[in-house]
Amino acid sequence: MGLNYFEETQEAYTDNNGFRIAEQTSAVGSLSFGPTVSYTMTGDEGQTIKPLVGLKGVWDFEAPDIVDVNGLAVGTEGLRAQAKVGLSITSAGGTTVQGSYTYDGIGVSDFESHTGELTMSVPISLPGMPKGATLQGSYSLQGSDLFNSLGSGTGDDVHSGKISVTVPLD
Repeated sequence: MGLNYFEETQEAYTDNNGFRIAEQTSAVGSLSFGPTVSYTMTGDEGQTIKPLVGLKGVWDFEAPDIVDVNGLAVGTEGLRAQAKVGLSITSAGGTTVQGSYTYDGIGVSDFESHTGELTMSVPISLPGMPKGATLQGSYSLQGSDLFNSLGSGTGDDVHSGKISVTVPLD
């Protein structure tokens, strides 16, 4: 279960052309709930494979309209569902590769979103580095037509990537 809420207020101002722009407040709030089920299978040499499947309800109790590429406003406030499938593979040495696909928009006629995510985590074993240090990288692609957007560069897709190092403090 998760609860998210964000609110931002932009103060009134006068632009360079002398036009008065009124104060504006934007807010986003959602409540998500539902199970994710996984099963861990361990190989003879210590590697693990963990498939997962999840179904999540999402209630956007505060959401601005989303404007699609045709200029039409799509309201997302209300209740909808997301379905997720994924797989995590961890080697005996501790390297983990995870992939998942999420379909969002179940139960809503005018909203659909697809998300693909890939994450890799590699243990760092350098002299002087504490046990448990890892190098992590991730890539995510979200869009209304995920499979056709991989090379198209359409404007409504969101690509994000991250590289990080985690070093535990003893």
